[in-house]
Amino acid sequence: MRSFFFMFSWRFAEVVVYMLQSTEYKVPAYLSWLHRTKDFRKVMYRRKLDRTKSARLLVAALRLGMYGQLLLGLGFAIAGYQTGNLILSGISLFLVLSFPTLWAYLVTVPLQLGRWLIMNPRYRRQVKASEKIFADHPGLKIAVAGSYGKTSMKELLNTVLSEGLKVAATPANKNVAISHARFAEKLKGDEEVLIIEYGEGGPGDVTRFAKITHPDLGVITGLAPAHLDNYPSLQAAGEDIFSLANFVEPNK
Repeated sequence: MRSFFFMFSWRFAEVVVYMLQSTEYKVPAYLSWLHRTKDFRKVMYRRKLDRTKSARLLVAALRLGMYGQLLLGLGFAIAGYQTGNLILSGISLFLVLSFPTLWAYLVTVPLQLGRWLIMNPRYRRQVKASEKIFADHPGLKIAVAGSYGKTSMKELLNTVLSEGLKVAATPANKNVAISHARFAEKLKGDEEVLIIEYGEGGPGDVTRFAKITHPDLGVITGLAPAHLDNYPSLQAAGEDIFSLANFVEPNK
């Protein structure tokens, strides 16, 4: 029951935006996560929302929509009670009970339109520009891929190698093409080692990331039945992850 009532709390909008942010605002990935989540209280147990300006505005807009609908529902309830109109009472019940779920879906409409019309063209330009940055960078580029432990492995490598070298690593769990592009934009060019974490959102992702980032060394942490939402099988996920081996020499 606590998990159900949490959806009606002030924090639920923040959880929704966290899920959007963690999936890079990709609607299919967000909806997949939304559908399989049973207890939204446990969604942010590892990390917190990165309170960027966009994230704060989105949280505010969600709360405005959610609690505006709640107030509208209460208004229908009062009208239904005063007039004895069961239809108004039914509308009230629907508006009050549905506002968390309804707005968790409604938020995707402007996001998807914005992605198609604005973000995707911009992302393509950024990713294309990053490929040249990575190709021209003189530092040793280490790619980290796998079903689990990627971020931990990246941080371990960063900690050890930073003892004697200038190292730059992709931040947190930012491991998709646009995150790599933003990482590339911030490089100064004098780094001796670059550590790049690869996500696996769907078939071909690792190959695509490797073509863009030009790795010299590859680390594969392992294969497990995780992150399989967009893969038909564990074998397909394994083939994608181990495709990293096609882009580095066998002894690397």
